[in-house]
Amino acid sequence: MQFGFKKTSLDDIIRVAQVGKGTVYKFFKNKEDLFQCMAEVMYEKMYAHLQSAIVSESNPEEKLLLYVRLRIRYTREYFLVKGSNMMVFSELKAVYNQISPNNSREVAILSEIMNRGERREVFKQGNSQSNARLISQIINRFETRWCQMSIEEAESEINELMTLVLEGVKA
Repeated sequence: MQFGFKKTSLDDIIRVAQVGKGTVYKFFKNKEDLFQCMAEVMYEKMYAHLQSAIVSESNPEEKLLLYVRLRIRYTREYFLVKGSNMMVFSELKAVYNQISPNNSREVAILSEIMNRGERREVFKQGNSQSNARLISQIINRFETRWCQMSIEEAESEINELMTLVLEGVKA
């Protein structure tokens, strides 16, 4: 997390983790395998956290906005506040995009929000999966930019962009 994938050796990881080399190789084939597993765990933790954080919001539009804002806050906090940097985030993001090229976990969360909006006749009928994929792509495209901005600037831009998106999906 501190120096990134390329600049960290497996021996560095073993030394910090205070485990034997044999223990690491018992669970992971190599540094790439360990890094992939770490990326999977981190993203699963993030999505579980986001799902539980948005459960109390009942308005589909507000739930969608809340999800995007929290997604960026979570990413910012994890990488910038915990002493890592955007280079490490970019490496993890690239690995996760290989593991889940369609970002299926995020699309599932967004699809549920969109489905709820359709059921309540807030959003147009029949486009929830497609809209969820597009919104996930928007988040992923702007995520690094938003994390590099101040929280206020990022949330202002998120609100503007999501207002535009919501106008397109409203019933």
